[in-house]
Amino acid sequence: MAMTRNRKLVLTSGDVAKMLCVALRTVAKWCDTGRIPHWRIPGSRDRRFSPDDVVRFVKEHGVSGDALRRVLRVCCLTAVVIGTGTNAASLAAALGEGWDVLSGADAFTAGGAFRDAGRSLAAVVVSGSTGLHMPTLGEWTRAVNPDAALVVCGPGDLGGDLHADGWHVLPADATASQVAEVIRKGVG
Repeated sequence: MAMTRNRKLVLTSGDVAKMLCVALRTVAKWCDTGRIPHWRIPGSRDRRFSPDDVVRFVKEHGVSGDALRRVLRVCCLTAVVIGTGTNAASLAAALGEGWDVLSGADAFTAGGAFRDAGRSLAAVVVSGSTGLHMPTLGEWTRAVNPDAALVVCGPGDLGGDLHADGWHVLPADATASQVAEVIRKGVG
């Protein structure tokens, strides 16, 4: 159930230029001045980039908005946290490199997070009282990515048979590290 098929493992100069809406020559200048790590294909002038290095580059250089979302969709797996019980920043730290964590306190903001995640959606964490119908949320998630990990932190009476619907149920006071461990196991 490995999720790497939704995440590019190697990027070309063209991929980087397209994501950041810059010319190929700009990417080449960044490489030549050491601003972005890369390597060359032996016997060629073509450059290749690690997705993690590109994410690090855009974060260090303050890239934001649509360009940042494009990079994260291509380079990262995304976890969406819905509710207020799990701290998104703590979960991002626990998951580490290669993950982007988006959050929304309710169904409306969660919808925006789903849109931003796109095909990179790898996990959904519901934490605290959200008023969401869990079986329906599971269906929405599976429609975007059938292999996504589904985690709920809280009481097991949130609607439907959560285990049968593919949800991993953790206690309400589960730590970010515990949630991250379940997500990593769920995405292979």
